[in-house]
Amino acid sequence: MLKTKYNILTFLGILVLGGLFAFTNHRNKQRKVTPDKVIFTSINNLLVSEASVNKLLIQKRISDSIQTKETLTLNTIESQLETVPHIKNAQVYVSVNGLVSTNITPRKAIGRMYSSSPHYIDDEGIEMPLVYRYAERVPLVYNYKSKYKKDLVFLLNKIETTPFLKHLVVGVYCGPNLKFRLKIRDYAGNIELGTIEKLNLKVKNFNGFYAKAIKDQLFKKYRKINLEITNQVVCTK
Repeated sequence: MLKTKYNILTFLGILVLGGLFAFTNHRNKQRKVTPDKVIFTSINNLLVSEASVNKLLIQKRISDSIQTKETLTLNTIESQLETVPHIKNAQVYVSVNGLVSTNITPRKAIGRMYSSSPHYIDDEGIEMPLVYRYAERVPLVYNYKSKYKKDLVFLLNKIETTPFLKHLVVGVYCGPNLKFRLKIRDYAGNIELGTIEKLNLKVKNFNGFYAKAIKDQLFKKYRKINLEITNQVVCTK
């Protein structure tokens, strides 16, 4: 008799706990979600702002009045955010109290196309529009055509990751036969780079020449500097 009573109480206890769990789970799913914070993986990028991401989140129906945890599909929201040209990757999280956090990896502009419809190109070769509130300080690219993309991205990445070049180069001109010409600060002449073949050696040679050119004021004497010949820097008056 006592055993039967114990079994009944145990069964009732399980039912109560199950009911509480189901109720809590249902309430949790029905909890309204609210955009809370946006975290950027890059602190130096201003092409995407926290305000613009929050605006997108609200436009995608993540608002306190119309969306719940049960109806929120994180993968869908992430995919929609990643359709924004300046966003490389988006990860959306929802806390237990319904606050939405978003991790954003912006795209990194490394060049700006000078054309009738100017735009940026990033370190993966993705082209993206300018933004009205901010301009990246990257080299201007002239005479760009799609056939230059692979070599141009390689060259622009080299400029971006080499402090000497990043400070100095303000323009890249795409010439015939996949050859490039550089424009640098405080010099009206041209730097004939040629193709990207042996680019590291060309940069090394130019780095050594630049130190001497500044010291001896050589930039005032020459209208063109050619880096195409291996182990040489050829100057033309």
